[in-house]
Amino acid sequence: MKNKIINWFLVKEPNLMKEFMNTNERLDYHPEGNTWDHLMLVFDAASNERSLNEWGPMEDVDWLVLVLHDLGKPLTGGERPYEDGNQFCLLNKSHKGHDDLGVEEIDRFFYTQISMTLS
Repeated sequence: MKNKIINWFLVKEPNLMKEFMNTNERLDYHPEGNTWDHLMLVFDAASNERSLNEWGPMEDVDWLVLVLHDLGKPLTGGERPYEDGNQFCLLNKSHKGHDDLGVEEIDRFFYTQISMTLS
């Protein structure tokens, strides 16, 4: 299913995929580095978790929720320093408020997908 999601991004939302790849994560929260890599790890973890519990395999709606959970990250933050233990890190974004901005983006996302489907 992860490959299906990646192909979907390539065909339907290549710009969003690029935005996720170009959105740096705070390394003290997500050492994987960017939002795209974070999503790939989330997909893997969710898939492994679901295969081990009574709910059964992931459904399409589950994958969609995983895609949408960080939709606001490319819109948030600015380049600002933060402390990481003894290291002072620069050029890593803070994504405070990405959840609120993400709600607005979800509306746009669904409108775009429905418009593309109907045209």
